[in-house]
Amino acid sequence: KSFTNFAQIKQTRLASVSTIAETRFDWERMMRELSRAMPAGSWLQASDASVAAPASGSETATAATAAPAGPTATLTGCTPNQADVARMMVRLRQMHRVTDVVLNQSSTETGEPEEVTADSCGSYYQFDVTVSFAVLQPETEAPRGETRVPASLGGGS
Repeated sequence: KSFTNFAQIKQTRLASVSTIAETRFDWERMMRELSRAMPAGSWLQASDASVAAPASGSETATAATAAPAGPTATLTGCTPNQADVARMMVRLRQMHRVTDVVLNQSSTETGEPEEVTADSCGSYYQFDVTVSFAVLQPETEAPRGETRVPASLGGGS
């Protein structure tokens, strides 16, 4: 009986690890590329990312567009002008695995502009974009090259 329980535990753990491996996404690479895509003088106020497709009733899935099947990231932030929003969107489209970039909103405060702070865009433009990524199998995600981990990343000498 104990062997049967052990075999069942093994199958459960194997299924869990397989599920995690299938939904693997290189978020570190995405953040590194995002830092290079952001125009000078721009900043993020909020970001929300997921490897799962958004629910059908979510705000990012509209009737006009189908919900993306792969990983997505919603980015909200501030930038000095509209040209910077457009420039950032072009750069985002060139990131690794990006299939689509949707501008949800880009606007500036009307009336008396507030002071520009990390929480308030003030006279800057506030943008809200959704970035969709392609779904790839984990074995195609790893970069080609050395099989050893470099010492600078904690590997052996």
